[in-house]
Amino acid sequence: MKVTIVSLYYNKNIKSGSNLRFEETLKNLLLLNKLNKVIVLDDQIPDFIDQTFITTIKNPINKLRIMRRLYIYIKLNQILNKLKPNIIINDFTPIPLKALNKHIHYQLIHDLRDWNNIRKNLFIKIFRYIQLNQWKKTKNIIAVSNFTKNEIVSKTKKNPSNILVSYNGIDKIPKKLIKFENRKIDVLCVAPFEERKNHITLIKSLNNLKNNNIYINCCFVGKDRGYLKYISKNIKYYKLEKIVTINTSINTSEQLLDFYNNSKILSFPSVYEGFGIPLIEALSHGTKVLCSNIPPFKEVCKQFALYHEPFDYLRLSSLISDELNNPPNSIKMQKYVNQNFLWSKNINQMIDLMYKKN
Repeated sequence: MKVTIVSLYYNKNIKSGSNLRFEETLKNLLLLNKLNKVIVLDDQIPDFIDQTFITTIKNPINKLRIMRRLYIYIKLNQILNKLKPNIIINDFTPIPLKALNKHIHYQLIHDLRDWNNIRKNLFIKIFRYIQLNQWKKTKNIIAVSNFTKNEIVSKTKKNPSNILVSYNGIDKIPKKLIKFENRKIDVLCVAPFEERKNHITLIKSLNNLKNNNIYINCCFVGKDRGYLKYISKNIKYYKLEKIVTINTSINTSEQLLDFYNNSKILSFPSVYEGFGIPLIEALSHGTKVLCSNIPPFKEVCKQFALYHEPFDYLRLSSLISDELNNPPNSIKMQKYVNQNFLWSKNINQMIDLMYKKN
């Protein structure tokens, strides 16, 4: 029995944890000769996959959000009904449970962001209700961290043995690192511009350092998800234009990894995450990590990061000042990432567990 993978959120132009995981799962299934089909939107076909594997759904880009989901849901049901029984890894919700009954279904859950208090509207409340009921009926779930697994168990009362944890990862450990003292970027922040990423805490910490005559440079890297205007306004308000740069045009993994290799510190003050892939990308490049003390970050980084409360900009200011001239033990950092967070290892373990269970 082979595996069909469904990702109707996949965006090949954004190198997020969810998109990278989708691509790496495909690559490993291909190497193992276990890939059946790939179901994506018609404008998001992965460049490295032979067309014979691809089944597409037309992207209803002009429809209202709720109608867009309904359209995709109906089309996905039709496709799954026509497939011969196989293993299905799906990340889309609402989940086409009826069509999935004849398959061995694994629902991939990256995080429960719709359940935190950052987003509040009627659509989200309705979506939560549907999502909760569907998760309860879903036999197998893949979570990207034990934190996410525990959240799912708490909300659904599911048997923990039916939730498989598979960490995100990186492709490989870089061999050539720029010496810490020669790196040109003092502080790097890699995150799309949205509220839960909490860029404002880093901005306030930079302003606090400036007010104490400590001038450091900082680079924000990420795509805009509706919050860039607010961030730019605050950078201007605190008169940080000379020390803060914004880059929204990173389109390849190579470009992004160059930023890590040229940065002394990664600041990640996010309020909520399911995993936090910039953490391991930074550690693999010997870049010091300063992040919020939320459970998934502590699970991923353990002793290899320094922590602060998400909104404590004074603590973050102090950490930046103390750590900017304190080179890390990059060998230990890379060893830790190599042991725990390589895509090839983690995806293969996930596939093995799926086959053993079924």
